[in-house]
Amino acid sequence: MKGLSFATTMLLWICGGIFATPPPGLRDVYEQAYQEFTANHYANSLRHLALFDSLARSPSDRAEGFNLRGIIFMRKHDYKQAQVAFAKATEAAPDSWNPRFNLGEISFISKNWGEARRRFETLLTGPNNQLEEETCELVQFKILLTHLLEGNETEAVQTGSELERSSSGPAAYYAHAAIARHLKEPDAAEWTTKAKERFPLSLNKLYAESFIEVGWEKRPAEEARARFVIGPQNEGANRNGTEVLSTLEEAKSALENGDPNSALRCLDKMGLCSSSVTDAFLLGSILLELKQFDRAETALQQAVVLNPNSYEAKYALAQVAFRKKDYRRARDQMEALYAEIPIDEPRENLQVVKFQIFLALLLEEKEKEAQVVMEHFNFTSETPALYYCQAALAFKHGEVDQGKSWVASAQKIYSSALNGVFMKTLVDLNLLATRPITVSQVSEE
Repeated sequence: MKGLSFATTMLLWICGGIFATPPPGLRDVYEQAYQEFTANHYANSLRHLALFDSLARSPSDRAEGFNLRGIIFMRKHDYKQAQVAFAKATEAAPDSWNPRFNLGEISFISKNWGEARRRFETLLTGPNNQLEEETCELVQFKILLTHLLEGNETEAVQTGSELERSSSGPAAYYAHAAIARHLKEPDAAEWTTKAKERFPLSLNKLYAESFIEVGWEKRPAEEARARFVIGPQNEGANRNGTEVLSTLEEAKSALENGDPNSALRCLDKMGLCSSSVTDAFLLGSILLELKQFDRAETALQQAVVLNPNSYEAKYALAQVAFRKKDYRRARDQMEALYAEIPIDEPRENLQVVKFQIFLALLLEEKEKEAQVVMEHFNFTSETPALYYCQAALAFKHGEVDQGKSWVASAQKIYSSALNGVFMKTLVDLNLLATRPITVSQVSEE
């Protein structure tokens, strides 16, 4: 539960789907490296990758590690080392699309438009180029942007026309928007609005990410990069462990982008079950969002059995009890979790769990006991726990304006990521019957 792992992260650079038959233990080491990476613990991730290298039996096996190394260096804006790592991954696994796409991304975000276009075109025209349709469309869109940014409007319009004829996703809409923006035409925003009305948020974010990369738009505060996973068009049913990881990442991305139905379809497509902690925790989290509480509970219990030290799974299991209105059981589970968390864990995690204990008591109609728990927080804590305790009390008593005022105060002081963790709980437990409110909404009222 390092660094509020309940909060979400996203990335565009691609992981997964390279080595053929990993030796025993290799997938576990890679998972550890990847988990450290997603927690922004890059040094730890690189240490796991060093162990990964020692277990790998051939250069082909190490290709996945090279790819992840490259992504870490990209995160650190060390594009020179990233390029070296991706080149090694490509050399080790010449048929892998992931590092080749990432090499194109290095050129793209470095604004080396000609080189980026050549690398992306190789993905589409080289040998073994049977990419998924969604991947092809994104690559074509990036090629269109390189033409525009080099002033080649004719080639850009031609690529846009090809997308118009073949695209089944938002690529054609964003192509129209890009050309309109470049030519300073007024209807650019209309095209992106239409795309957002027709396609999932996760897909729209991928195309909007390119606008951020070329400098046309700014990334919203607290929002990370969009995640994307690519793969060949006709992969066989017998996928290896790392390809399963790619599908897990696709499911995670859909869940993080508010689309649990698509996330569940990803798992169903692969025939995944709760055979590992990662699988079981993800399945349980998806089912929890779908309000399939009994199934969610079964999956999360399996995650805890597989790893009794999985704080995330135990936290999610308590959320099931909350959502089933079994507040006493939720409180028992949160109190047990609080007692287990090591003292060197970030204080934010402890405060989030303690806040859950407060809410359980409040919903058990034990307000005096809840008030005692609230005394653990202060207005200068690492999290807005005290503000949300006050808000929960106000909402519980029907004092909506006062509750919104507490939320507005928290949002002025703390990050949106921290506020989101606490606000989501109020919404999930129906203490606040609307979606999360913003400071502007509060001030307008």
